[in-house]
This record gives sequence, C-alpha cells and structure tokens, in this order.
Amino acid sequence: MMEPAPPHDGAPFTRPAPSLEQALALHGFAWYAPAFQAAQIDAELAQTMTAADLRALLPEAPLGHCLRMQLLFKEAFQRQPALPASPAWRMPAMLVAQGQISGNLAGSYEKWCDNVVIFCSLQLGVVIEFWMELIPECEDGTSCETLRMVDFICWTIAASFLFMAAFSGFLGSALLTQLIREEDLPVFMLRNWALFSIPALTATLGTTCSCAAMGTRALVTLDETNGPIGAAAMGLLILSMFAFFWRILIRCLGLSVSEVPAAQLGFLGLQCGSFEDVEPDECCSDFVEAEGPRALSMHHNEKAMLWRRSESLRGRPPDRFCQQAPKRACCGTM
Repeated sequence: MMEPAPPHDGAPFTRPAPSLEQALALHGFAWYAPAFQAAQIDAELAQTMTAADLRALLPEAPLGHCLRMQLLFKEAFQRQPALPASPAWRMPAMLVAQGQISGNLAGSYEKWCDNVVIFCSLQLGVVIEFWMELIPECEDGTSCETLRMVDFICWTIAASFLFMAAFSGFLGSALLTQLIREEDLPVFMLRNWALFSIPALTATLGTTCSCAAMGTRALVTLDETNGPIGAAAMGLLILSMFAFFWRILIRCLGLSVSEVPAAQLGFLGLQCGSFEDVEPDECCSDFVEAEGPRALSMHHNEKAMLWRRSESLRGRPPDRFCQQAPKRACCGTM
C-alpha cells in the first residue's frame, strides 16, 4: 500500500513524485526500466530527454512508445495533492498543495489578496455613500427610529468589514508573503491559516452585511408594498451567494452537502484543531496506488468504475469510494 505523505513534512498535503521505475510501471512501460538503470538515467534526467534521445536509448522500442514516454516524463514527476479526510481542511489543503506544485504559492496568495482588495474597494465606495446618507424619516412619514438605527448599524458593520478586508488583503499581499521564506511558507501558512484567511473572512462578512443593509434601506425608503419586496430580494441574494459558493465547494473539492458547512468554516479560518493532527484520505492513497497518477484527473464516475474493476482492490470493501462517488471525488477532483 502506498504510504501517505505526512501532513506536516516540508511539503504538507502533497505526495512525493514517483520514481522513474514507478512511473514506467504505472503506465505499462516497466520492461524499459533496466535500460534507464543501465544508462544511469533518473527521473530528473528523464524529464530532459527528447524523442531522439529515447530512440537512441531504446532502439527496439516503437516510435509511439518513445513519444508517449516523452509526454509521460514531462508530467509524471510532480508532487500530487494528498487531501485530508477532514472537510474543514480540504480547501486550505488544496490551495497550499496546488501552490507548492506550481512552485508559486506566494504569488498565488498575493493574487488572491489583490482580488479581495479590488472587490472590497469597489463595494466600499458604494457602502460609504449609503452609510453617510442620513434618512430623517421613513417613507410613510413616521420617525421609525428603531428601523433607521438598524439600517445605520448594518451599513456601519458592512463598511467596517469591507475596509478590514481591503486592508488585510493589502497587508497579506505586500507583507505576509515577503517576510517568510518560500520553502517555509506552506507550513507557516497552514499553522496560521486563521491569519491568512482574514481577507476572505472579512470580505464574506462585509458582503453579507452590505446585502442585509440594502434590505433595511429598502424598508426605510420604499413604501409598504415595495419595501418588503426589496428586503426579500436582498435575502434571496444572500442565499444565492452562499449557494453559489457551496456549489463550487461541492464540485471542485468533492464534498457532500453535509460537509459543506465545515468546509466553509475551515476556509474562513474558523475550524478547530491543528493541521498537523489531520490525516490524509486513505481512500485516495489506495486508489492512486492502484490506478496511477492519472486517477487524479478522472471524473468520479470513471473512478468508481475502475475501482470495481481493479484487480488489486477487488475483494476490498469499496463502500467509502463507490457509494460516495456521486457526491465526493477522491483526491479533490470531479
């Protein structure tokens, strides 16, 4: 059985790349391994080989095999995501793992922070304009002090969270990633995820509060018929935003509906526990060992079919994978 990578090594939530012999065996070229060993070619050198080099090393091999191996060597020797079983850590693990694999985790986080700054700054200008507009009375001519106070509080909270989101995104982009060495950033980011997720948390709260504030403003400024309609529309807008985000979590991370709340809290830095106590998903480890790295890009239906046909996994209870395949995808792909 493939040994899962510990979640707290130098590259957390990733699995080491296969050796040259393993990559050849997984793709049906095991009989060529002795030739590479005799020529003292390892995985690093194999990535630099052209089709002509492979033809010279393997004169008996068909040209098609040489071309396939050339493509294989370009993609096979990368670390792969090793996502945790805990849904609360699924999105942070994927973000950090993909950043490590691409070799630009700091740049990915900076781009994320820049997007938060732009999005929240655009909202903040509108929110401040509404916040500074004092409404002397409601549409029906009454003072409605309580409703106007609730409206003012909602706009104040929305403006505060959006300003905090823009400011924390600026600090995250300009400061956090500059103070930590690139090789130390993955572990540091996961150990301090509550800090790195502040831009996302405050942007989510600010956007939600601004929608609620538009609902209270509709009740204040519109008549008895249109006010409740406007407030209800803002409520539907809030639900739609969360539903869209949940859909992304379900489709991209292979989560079931019951796991979505924990995943969202984890993404916003509100999860409990340390990432060092999180175990990798053993289902993913066993399946990748049986089917090879190509399993990481399969649709869940294809994974379920291959699991049932797999010789090495036959006889083992497939409940966790096959029965959950329509809802979750092993290794975080759909």
